[in-house]
Amino acid sequence: MRKKTESLISWYRQRSRGTKAGIRAFPVAAVTYCSALLAGVVAETLKLDGLLTFLFVTVMIVAFLIVLMLGLELLMAAVAEIEEKGANQQKVLGNAHSQADGWMLEEIKDLTAMKADGKQPKLLAPSNPMRAIDGLVSSVYTVLSAHYGQAERLEDRIDFEVTYMTKSFADDEITIGAWANRDGRKPTSMNERRSNPRVYEQTVTAAVYRSQQPSMRIIEDTSDPKSNYEELYSGQKERIRSSVVSPVFSADFELLGTLVLHCDRQRFFKVEDRKFWHEFCEVFAKRIALEALLLNLAAPVQDAQQLGAQHWDEPPY
Repeated sequence: MRKKTESLISWYRQRSRGTKAGIRAFPVAAVTYCSALLAGVVAETLKLDGLLTFLFVTVMIVAFLIVLMLGLELLMAAVAEIEEKGANQQKVLGNAHSQADGWMLEEIKDLTAMKADGKQPKLLAPSNPMRAIDGLVSSVYTVLSAHYGQAERLEDRIDFEVTYMTKSFADDEITIGAWANRDGRKPTSMNERRSNPRVYEQTVTAAVYRSQQPSMRIIEDTSDPKSNYEELYSGQKERIRSSVVSPVFSADFELLGTLVLHCDRQRFFKVEDRKFWHEFCEVFAKRIALEALLLNLAAPVQDAQQLGAQHWDEPPY
């Protein structure tokens, strides 16, 4: 039933504006037509079958119209909810572009031209790609929290965590390069990584790295056995209930890492919203890819301690 409903919602979203207007007008037309049709039935019943039959038919017709109106009301409420969700998604994407563009302006300010002997520039590069990636991940968290993480009641609030996972320069194993969460604390799993560099080997990100055609993974419910979501530590599934893992690619589709969105509400991230979450993640993934490539260029020629890292692996990243 849920899949049929989601398919219907997906179908509605893809209709033109005129078709949607027709769908919204249908309930009014249906009630008007049924009312006119049944009025004739009531009149004929009174004329031919007497008062008791008339009353019985009238009650049945009224009950039918109530059920019909209730069903149409629920339909219109569902349509309104879909349209509101679409409008909100557009606001989220607009905010995402604004946040990402803000960091691009910061990059422009920091951009430095390095010249060799007064000739052509060797490279145009930001002074600190790692700081930029950190800022972009924080921007993802800011947008999610601003649009979805606010509520009057504490129990209704959605808590998010955003990470950028990639291969470490130090040991070529998966690590968390940058993170952002409500508490501003380093992910718990990073403590174990110091003694176990392969701690992330069973994560969704590791599965994306192993895939021949890496693509976005959406885990609607981490507690669902079918999701194959592995805990890194006891109780992690109580904190992480739903996730999106989106690959970060270079221009030639080299996998540079993954942008990971976590939250503490089941089915907040849904497969039916894949198109929206793909577009949302891509706003930041393209900019993270630029910084990651610049960092890859810088790493071989600079000592790790000069990269400006404060919280990445030791040596960083």
